[in-house]
Amino acid sequence: PLGMTSGEIQDWQISSSSTYPTEWDSSCHEKYARVYQPNGKAWCAKYKSSSEWLLVDLGVAAKITGVMTQGRGDGNEWVTSFMVTYSIDASRWNYVVDTYGNQKVFEGNRDSYSTKHSYFDEPVFGRFVKFHVVTWNRHPSMRVEIIGCQSIHSIVFNYPN
Repeated sequence: PLGMTSGEIQDWQISSSSTYPTEWDSSCHEKYARVYQPNGKAWCAKYKSSSEWLLVDLGVAAKITGVMTQGRGDGNEWVTSFMVTYSIDASRWNYVVDTYGNQKVFEGNRDSYSTKHSYFDEPVFGRFVKFHVVTWNRHPSMRVEIIGCQSIHSIVFNYPN
């Protein structure tokens, strides 16, 4: 896990296309988009739309091998399929692809409580990871974690002797 669950990724490093207004439901916010948050808390998109997304800035580039997803934990709301894009600079984005080079649509959750592990066919390298909602049950709501490893070389500068 690359920091969503542990809290190493700070709340300000999580953003989205939209969020259900807190005055309507205070349990919906990007900061709750972390797997294993108390049930009922999650990122909930403002709109029921396949153009919604959740973005995580890892802070430094990492080798990413997969993701974990979870629904809102309220018994009703979860993402049933999604796509993932990644970027080094938050400007140029690439889709995670399948073994044939097609944009991969990941099977999401089947309920709002269980955690789903989705591994990539090939690891990718990026700092920013975006979850694109494709389909959902009742309302697009999710909690996530990113799986991979951060090389010490991406954090520490190596100077020649």
